[in-house]
Amino acid sequence: MTGGEMTPFRWVVSQDEIDDLYARLDKTRWPQQLKSPANDDWLYGTELGYLQELSWYWRNAFDIQRHVAKFNRMPQFTTEVRGRRLHFVHRPCARAGAPALLLAHGWPGSVFEFYKMVEPLAEDFHVVAPSIPGYAWSAPPEHRGHTYVETARDYHILMLKLGYTKYNVHGGDWGSLIVKSMAVLYPRNVLALHTTMPIGLPPPAGVTDPPLTRDELVGLQRTADFRKFGAAYQQIQGSKPQTLAYGLTDSPVGLLGWIVEKMRSWTDNDGDPTMAVTKDEILTNVMVYWCSQCIGPSIRYYMENGTGPSGIPGLSTEPKQIREQKSTVPVAIAEFPHEIFHPTSAMISRAYTVKKHTRFERGGHFPGWEAADVLVQDIRAAFLESIPSKL
Repeated sequence: MTGGEMTPFRWVVSQDEIDDLYARLDKTRWPQQLKSPANDDWLYGTELGYLQELSWYWRNAFDIQRHVAKFNRMPQFTTEVRGRRLHFVHRPCARAGAPALLLAHGWPGSVFEFYKMVEPLAEDFHVVAPSIPGYAWSAPPEHRGHTYVETARDYHILMLKLGYTKYNVHGGDWGSLIVKSMAVLYPRNVLALHTTMPIGLPPPAGVTDPPLTRDELVGLQRTADFRKFGAAYQQIQGSKPQTLAYGLTDSPVGLLGWIVEKMRSWTDNDGDPTMAVTKDEILTNVMVYWCSQCIGPSIRYYMENGTGPSGIPGLSTEPKQIREQKSTVPVAIAEFPHEIFHPTSAMISRAYTVKKHTRFERGGHFPGWEAADVLVQDIRAAFLESIPSKL
């Protein structure tokens, strides 16, 4: 695969892969757990009984081929970008002159986060959704230094190869940092930016921000709680990802337990993640990680981007430099109540040129699964109405 070649791609799961998965599920060695109620609220991590039930469903009731077929409704391709295979969804709009839109996912998600959004958005946009290098079927980097800034460069090259010299971008989680980097690096190409997880900047020394609103106080408390109680995974993935990768690559239950805990913690639910994301959506996403064996490279992304302890030798300083620059591209913010980061309006305004900021009453870190209808509507409103009217 060379030059501008775009190769159609379909996810195929063989019977041998299914048999191997089932054999591993059948031979799971379950850990001991403290007696109830010690971990009923997942204080110690993924609750044993819940994971056993979900694993049983995976083994006995989840129709793998049906859900792979659902995933494949998104038209997918691979191409070569800077010497590596890049996997992406590409759904052109029927209108040739429609604007282009890049959707950027994060961890522990995948392009499957957008499966309910691609077709509705394709009514108005040429939709492109790449897999981060090392995620799903995008080839993993083989050398150090592939940060989200490098991913931004990859995505920009992809858009140019597809013929989109001007385009809009949307992202959450890592995707928010990727698209912010694209806006900083390529302001003549990025028309506008939409994000569900803006990363704000603190006030300079000697500057005092305006008094906080009630919404901002609630958001800052949620952010503080996440950093205090929910960010340990960033440390291990940001310091010893290879050690963790052995167990998660080899054990489907280990992989499921690691990911489903984030689904519970980061979504809008009352203790059961399937109130926000269905069992079938959780398992389809986990199957992407399992079948592509991408969990190792995906968690290594954290170390490359410096989420571990300070002082790790050899890490790039470019992500911090880009993150601390203000984007001049017009930006729309969609804020969902159960997102993990909630910077204040003042913090956001130092990092972005904000034209629209909407707070919603439901949804969390994965709005493509939790509130796809709301997210699609807000993206349309941002790129087709609000931002153009303010330019």
